[in-house]
Amino acid sequence: SSDLLDGPPYTGTGTPINLDRVWSGTEVRLGPAIDQFLATRTISPENWLFLVKFISELFVRGPGFATRFDARMDKRLGGRYTTGGWIHQRDNTRFAMIMESQRLYWPLMAAEWTLLENVSSRPLVTSDVGYAGLAHVEGNMGYVVPLNANWAVALTNGDRHLRLVWRGQW
Repeated sequence: SSDLLDGPPYTGTGTPINLDRVWSGTEVRLGPAIDQFLATRTISPENWLFLVKFISELFVRGPGFATRFDARMDKRLGGRYTTGGWIHQRDNTRFAMIMESQRLYWPLMAAEWTLLENVSSRPLVTSDVGYAGLAHVEGNMGYVVPLNANWAVALTNGDRHLRLVWRGQW
């Protein structure tokens, strides 16, 4: 929520984390990166890594992140995270959003990326979080992220990538 992204400063020392400021550099580069991708149907390594960063941020910007994180911390701390008067709770949650987005870089880089063109007369739409779940025609599960009204990228766990599976041992 925007309350979490740019909420009031905490009463501790230092500067509170403003996620809008942290992620604004990504948003500024979004249009040119997408335009280059769609115009050439290729992508430079720099723009691909930029799109990885942007999509990872989409996954943690949803309105439920803070609720899920706070519940996870409450479980680990016996309910004291949200009720214990932690002065830095909001900033801890903001830091967690940044760290979680960075942890998503590798799965996104390892995903199979498929450019999808909308050939209908209706524009692509998506949910309020900017992506949707996907069951690919080849049977792979993943996500679809609209790039504009006519193009989207599908991110799936394809067979052409190394995958480690935990089965009690590596």
